[in-house]
Amino acid sequence: MALHELYAAAGKPSVRMVSRAIHARNDMRDHVSHETMSAMLRGRNLPRWSKAESVARQLADWSAGETDGERVLRDLYQLWLRAEDVRESSPEGDSLSPVSHPPASVSSTKPAAENHFVGRRDALRQLEDWISHDEKPIVLITGSPGVGKSALLNRFVEASRSDFPDGILLTDLHDRQQLPRAPSDVLGGLLSRLGVAPTGIPPELPDRVSLYRALLTGRRTLVAFDNADTAEQLRPLLPAVPGPRVLVATRRAMHGVAAREGAATLALASLPHDEAIEVLTVAIGADRVRQEPADADAIVELCGGLPLALRIAGAQLAVHPNWSLRELRRRLTDARIDTLSLDDPLADIGVLLEGSLSAVSSAATHLLRELSMRGPEEFEIEAVQTLLGADGSVSERLVNELSNVSLISGPDQRGKYFIHDLVRAFIREKRSTAQ
Repeated sequence: MALHELYAAAGKPSVRMVSRAIHARNDMRDHVSHETMSAMLRGRNLPRWSKAESVARQLADWSAGETDGERVLRDLYQLWLRAEDVRESSPEGDSLSPVSHPPASVSSTKPAAENHFVGRRDALRQLEDWISHDEKPIVLITGSPGVGKSALLNRFVEASRSDFPDGILLTDLHDRQQLPRAPSDVLGGLLSRLGVAPTGIPPELPDRVSLYRALLTGRRTLVAFDNADTAEQLRPLLPAVPGPRVLVATRRAMHGVAAREGAATLALASLPHDEAIEVLTVAIGADRVRQEPADADAIVELCGGLPLALRIAGAQLAVHPNWSLRELRRRLTDARIDTLSLDDPLADIGVLLEGSLSAVSSAATHLLRELSMRGPEEFEIEAVQTLLGADGSVSERLVNELSNVSLISGPDQRGKYFIHDLVRAFIREKRSTAQ
């Protein structure tokens, strides 16, 4: 169906009606002029894509189900793609260069191989269940630094290629300096991978978002984001539904995305002992584990069941072939965080925990220090009130701040929170060094 037919099905509303409706719907400051509407209905000299999409969506809503609005949007986008010149058609003077036709299938990137991935069988089954059902198209993988969020995401992506015939987009939301990337920059890269020519990538964020969502609408695609920093970074990157599935690895809880966008949350905990032993066995070999089983068990406990910590421990044994498991156990007992560090910020438990700590306030840092030095293994909000001498609302706010960046876990069904052993060790060693 052509756009003019959609316009007729909507009752041929006046330009003023369209402009007011779009303003109320999207808080969009652009005016929809007579020239803009005429250009759209003629199918040439289309305005920038975000405005064209907003007008078409509004008309589709007014058509009261008499038309396939999403198909009209795709047809309109094809017209926009074929335009040889997109010139000024709004008071702001925005203009866009033409873009290339999108590929028949979405391009994908090859994730790094997870040769040492073991365990997480229940988590993988949950992801398969959520991703395959329309009611939960977005899944957040959360958990503390080193718990294996990225490894699980990569593993699922690698195992799911046949389930997404339109392809997979896997993107790291941190740059090479491990700083959060701006949504506009991320979208520029995604649009390029979706076949948009460099001259066709819009300069403004809203237009990049609209174009990106239009390209993915109705496609059976998996969009995976690693190291998502905040909800503000993530939201512009979420495709429109239906169609794509979205998988996000983040150390932040992102309760707002769960509430507003309906995302499911898969909170990863430390590995159970048998799976942790399996990780260590893969890292150092079954013979060494069999020769010193008690020390292997102790190393798993000292690493808190965190996959990254266990792999770093295994790497230390490779770097120091003269170390026995007993020697590694001794070093972990004496200086756990120092021992779990290699000459690489991505393989350094202390650096990863410091990154989370830098994201919270000084008051929350003080609370974590007090809990690590003097607090019980499990605690409730009332214990925080006693520890700080603060009222309930202040205590709850600080606990939530720490929980939101996975420095503490909880609450569980009993209302209890707890601090991971490695976080306690990090705070204690940090304080000892400072003294």
